Amino acid sequence: MAVDGKGNAVAIWGKDTIAIEAPSKDTRYQTSYLSYGGSWTPLADMTPGDDIGFSPDIAFDGSGKAIAVWNTSTAIQAAMLPPGGTWSAPANIATSQADYGLGTIPKISVDATGYAVVNWVTESGSFQVVTWTPDTPAGK
Repeated sequence: MAVDGKGNAVAIWGKDTIAIEAPSKDTRYQTSYLSYGGSWTPLADMTPGDDIGFSPDIAFDGSGKAIAVWNTSTAIQAAMLPPGGTWSAPANIATSQADYGLGTIPKISVDATGYAVVNWVTESGSFQVVTWTPDTPAGK
């Protein structure tokens, strides 16, 4: 959960589902937004289709835009929620083995201008750090 400077809040959490065709357990992410003095919005699915998400994190920038990150089995992904808007489609921040490194537990920090830093732990135990903004969806 994250809260911006105006008292707006956004929460992200996992919803475990069991596939009907196979006895496997999947995790889909959902979010809800609470404007200051308002009510929670209806649930929004963050991991559409067959995508499975793990270890979400979320933060606000100075303009009230929320940015969420999570990992899948093949990528680190992010999505944005502008004030009064709807969530963007997930964008891959890192997908190659060199960038992604079978990463887990992504964490995000965002400054007032929207400049984001995402880091995660690789399978080997080292850290990867990617800077990411809406203008550089693939990261740098």
